[in-house]
Order: sequence, then structure tokens, then C-alpha cells
Amino acid sequence: MLVGLTGGCYAVSLAAVAGLQSGSDGALAAARAPYVDGLALLTDGHDRLEGGLSALADLDRRAVNANDELSGAITGVEAQLDRLSSSVSAVDGAARRLPTRAPMPVPVRSVGVSRSSGSAHATTGGSAVP
Repeated sequence: MLVGLTGGCYAVSLAAVAGLQSGSDGALAAARAPYVDGLALLTDGHDRLEGGLSALADLDRRAVNANDELSGAITGVEAQLDRLSSSVSAVDGAARRLPTRAPMPVPVRSVGVSRSSGSAHATTGGSAVP
């Protein structure tokens, strides 16, 4: 009987400790609940921030690619401008070698008409009979 009584006391004491610990765990969980909720909000904010940063990184990659394409196009335009500059320099050099003044022909003030005797006759050498 002593063994039964000892076992019963042990079982009651274990139940009491488990009940106290369960109550303590519940109180601790209730005390930590605001922190857990705050941590969930912080995690959600972090996830949104990470998504925004990923979108910005993608936008940055596209901008870098567009800049590379534009840089290649600008290089082509610069080469065309260099060729045009050479042509303009050649034309400018030729224009500078021209005289600044050119003598103008003397204008004719009167025209003399002479009369010929007889009428003029012309043929074209075509196939028609005159």
C-alpha cells in the first residue's frame, strides 16, 4: 500500500507540475504574442522590400542594356560625323582656294543687224521630200 500511496502522490505532483508549467507556457505565449505579431509584420515588410529591390534590379539591368545599345549607336553616329567633317573640310579647303573676285564680261550695249540679199534657206537632212 505504501508503494501505491507513493505512486499516487508522485502522479499528483507530476500532474500539478504539468498544470503549472502549462499555465506558465500559456502566459509566456500570451506575453510573447505581440512580439510574434510584430515579427510577422516585419517579415512581411522585408518580403515586400525584397520584391521592390528585385524589381529595381531588373529595371537597372534593362537600363544598362539600353545604355549599351545606345552607346553602340552613338559610336556609329560619331564615325559618320567624322566622315562628314572630313568632307566639309575638303569642301571648305576647295572653297578657300577659289578667287575672291572673278572678272565679269563686258556687257554688250547694242546689237548690229545686217541685211542680207535674198531669203535664207535651211534644210534639216531628214527623210521627207522638200
